[in-house]
Amino acid sequence: PYDDGSTWYLEYNLKNDFLANKKIRQALTMAIDKEELGSILQAMGKPAYGYVPGFVQGVDKSFRDEAGDTFPHYKPEEAKKLFAEGLKELGLEKAPKLTLIFNDQGNNKKIAEYVQEKIRKELGYDLAVESLPFKERLERMTQKTFEVVLAGWSGDYNDALSYMDLWVTNGGNNHTSYSNPKYDELIVKAKAEANAEVRMDILAQAEKLLMDEMAIVPTFFRNKKALAKPRVKGIQVNAFSPVVYFGHADVQE
Repeated sequence: PYDDGSTWYLEYNLKNDFLANKKIRQALTMAIDKEELGSILQAMGKPAYGYVPGFVQGVDKSFRDEAGDTFPHYKPEEAKKLFAEGLKELGLEKAPKLTLIFNDQGNNKKIAEYVQEKIRKELGYDLAVESLPFKERLERMTQKTFEVVLAGWSGDYNDALSYMDLWVTNGGNNHTSYSNPKYDELIVKAKAEANAEVRMDILAQAEKLLMDEMAIVPTFFRNKKALAKPRVKGIQVNAFSPVVYFGHADVQE
């Protein structure tokens, strides 16, 4: 297995009054056990406790190692408490219907159904799920006609900024409508900063802010599998293009 460079997450549409409540987002998030999900995905994904994948470079180590965990682990009792508090703040006795949409490919159905069942078990809330063709899922995201969506992102280059700049105000891939002037300011600073250590610290601050606000829920970093004959040596598999590099490959007799 190799890391294919993608982070998979749930996006909450913050234009939805129910999901605009942070405690509701926290509750839905903390009801999901990523270790349990990881065991379901097996070799196809690693639990994500941050947004930027583990292979992305930092200064001396990976960005993930240097930033640490920035997202909460499974906390079912806290989730129940927050869900009740969120409903009270909104003046609701019962939560409105929400639907999680996903495209009908790969492990997406398995992931959506796991999230649905876990939230039902821990919060007593029936999250609906809906499978869509890939193009329709993208259209719904672009038009922001969804409540929750399972989506993913692969960076264009080996740097945390290739992931972090999605979530600036009015960003083209920011389907959540998340907007925080502090986050925007940090991304602008990171783009202008020449000192590598200072820059990585700024990006780590931005990730911690994004994860605290929970407009998105990182679920797993995707892995893929590749096979090679034992006598073929030197093949390099990368998260970025070229994914498979044969420049140093050799066939041994």
